[in-house]
Amino acid sequence: MSGRAQLMWDEAVTGYDFGPDHPMDPVRLDLTRRLVGAFGLDRDVEVVAAKAAGESTLRLVHRQD
Repeated sequence: MSGRAQLMWDEAVTGYDFGPDHPMDPVRLDLTRRLVGAFGLDRDVEVVAAKAAGESTLRLVHRQD
């Protein structure tokens, strides 16, 4: 692999509710991202926002209904 490692991150994910029993709680995501920064683990990483997935991509992992 060549090039710089990338971290896909967008503050918008901290506002998404996956449901009460889902482990990806928005607070956990935010705290994890802050912890990564506090330890400098993102020093050599390019932070980029994810592009919105198109319908054909979403259908690879989701049912139409």
